[in-house]
Amino acid sequence: QNLLDKIDFDSTKDELWLVGDVINRGQGSLQTLEWCYENQDNLKVVLGNHDLHFLSIAFKQKKLSKSDTVGPILASGNCDKYVDWMLTWPLIYSNKNFLMVHAGLMPQWSTVDAVKLSKEISISLKKDPRSFLMEMYGNKPDQWSSKHTKRDLFRLAINATTRLRCLKADASIDFSYKSDLDSLPV
Repeated sequence: QNLLDKIDFDSTKDELWLVGDVINRGQGSLQTLEWCYENQDNLKVVLGNHDLHFLSIAFKQKKLSKSDTVGPILASGNCDKYVDWMLTWPLIYSNKNFLMVHAGLMPQWSTVDAVKLSKEISISLKKDPRSFLMEMYGNKPDQWSSKHTKRDLFRLAINATTRLRCLKADASIDFSYKSDLDSLPV
């Protein structure tokens, strides 16, 4: 709320772009999600890994851990409404000038291909959230290949769009890197 005050956010004319991890990044997840839901007409939102983690908990594919801050959302009388809304969030949002993603894209993808893949994933996630979320976890594959199965391609796309920080020399995702730009491996 302090940031909204600082930018003098006006819901009658302003639009906010939220790059994922809207919830489960500290206290106040329920209040944040409530505000976002109430102002959804003013938002463009993409899924981050913490948002997907929450959906996995909501669909009983993962258990709530001590570090999770989404318990109040799960206990809320509006949990189903919020889950349904979050299932509409894409991995990638694009318009004619910009592309927004939480983490990154594989270098072999064109923006057109990445957006198309994001749409396919959104359809699959909405169609069968439980199965989709159950199969989404894992660090393999970590490289692009035209020979991936759809399930592996979806997992790679989710990892790239929600977890990619940098790539190794062989263009595979470096899942171990969690530092700042100054510490990037050469």
